[in-house]
Amino acid sequence: MFHDATTSLRPGAGPLSPAKAVTAAKKSTAANHAPTNLLRCVIAKSMLRNRENGSIHAQAAHHRLTTINGQLARYGLDCGIGPRSNWIIMQAESNPGNCTDAKADAPFRSGFVRAAVGLAHLSTEGGFRHANAQLCRTLGYELHELEQLRLDDLMHPADQVRHRAQVSRLLAGEIRDAAMECRCGRKDGSRAWVNLGLSLVRGEGATPDFIVAVVEDIHKRKQQESRLRNLRAEMQELLQLNVASQTAKAIAHEINQPLNAISSYAEAALRMLQAGTPDPEKLSRALESTVQQTQRAGRVVRELMEFLQKGETETEPVDLNDAIRNALAVVESNGYGGFEATLDLAQDLRPVRANRLQIEKVLVNLLRNGVEAMRAAGIATKSIRISIRSTDDGTMAQVTVTDNGPGLDPDNAKRIFHPFFTTKPRGIGMGLAISRTLVEAHGGLLWLDVGSAPGATFHFTLPFEE
Repeated sequence: MFHDATTSLRPGAGPLSPAKAVTAAKKSTAANHAPTNLLRCVIAKSMLRNRENGSIHAQAAHHRLTTINGQLARYGLDCGIGPRSNWIIMQAESNPGNCTDAKADAPFRSGFVRAAVGLAHLSTEGGFRHANAQLCRTLGYELHELEQLRLDDLMHPADQVRHRAQVSRLLAGEIRDAAMECRCGRKDGSRAWVNLGLSLVRGEGATPDFIVAVVEDIHKRKQQESRLRNLRAEMQELLQLNVASQTAKAIAHEINQPLNAISSYAEAALRMLQAGTPDPEKLSRALESTVQQTQRAGRVVRELMEFLQKGETETEPVDLNDAIRNALAVVESNGYGGFEATLDLAQDLRPVRANRLQIEKVLVNLLRNGVEAMRAAGIATKSIRISIRSTDDGTMAQVTVTDNGPGLDPDNAKRIFHPFFTTKPRGIGMGLAISRTLVEAHGGLLWLDVGSAPGATFHFTLPFEE
């Protein structure tokens, strides 16, 4: 804690020797019930050192004392930051006569000032006490502006909850330090990604004194990661299109042969009937061949379905709250993040009986569709709300996914679940069709809420585990 010592030194007091500075510091410390063995005397504003006798002349009275874990952070003469310029810091031990200028520790303090990462001392309430130049550059604030703010005030709302929880655990002694990646607001209104490290410094009696914050600017790295995720998503989409194209060609080849044969045999039978003199034997062969080719086409379809399914789908009790969190993580890693996710989860919800991967696939598809629609519409603040509740009869869980995109016009809404229908330039139109099939295979329903506005709202239900 800082203790004001302005009553000990006043403007115009004349040259001040190091010994007198320490004596005044010790008097102020005693008056404020601060520890007297190790002190830090910071004389701020404007200072002048007499080159001849080494005395210090205070032009303005602004003096503070502090201890760190009962020990002094010993520094030499160096320049400070912002309005607290030209600091002088000295050490005073229990014996007033043993007072030396701690020039040997100047590199330590200089490291704080010139560090390549942002450094700050925060109060236990999160207010800025000190900050170095790099942190001021990262956030775009002057030091005196930061001193009016709390770190929590600068954080993105989505990161505040986790940050507050970490600080609470630090103060409670549950953890020694904490780290997280978060977004902090700059003075110009933009947001910077930072890697934030926090450590608690305790004072006398092990009571929390202040928090050391290390703030690394990782905004460029995050931008590169986002570009890589987008590139990976585009490559994955291209791969899926190629796979779908090759699969469609193989299916068409296998089915076209019996279809062409069916068409030929049926046409021959029709001509014989139209001629008025059909040969019963030839007509019978034509119709029998038609039946055979029809059965062949059906066999091709069945074999394809068996290949794709590869046995019965395994189901298990699934916590939909966990499935939603997993789906959000997948969407983020696949390059479809950048939106505010509002979760209205049911903590006491019973598990559903489902295949976890398939249900997460349905959720990922709905989230991805919403993100693509919002991006295509150029919406600046993208948001998706996901909620869970029980149906009125209590037999099923209902999941609702709503985005703030442009929504769907009535004509497209009628066809949105049709196979191969898409409103995307590079889509194949199978995502929602497959999602509906998966949900219905679990005994549930998937539908679009046509009357919802703005944006698009999808619902699906799944039966609870019995």
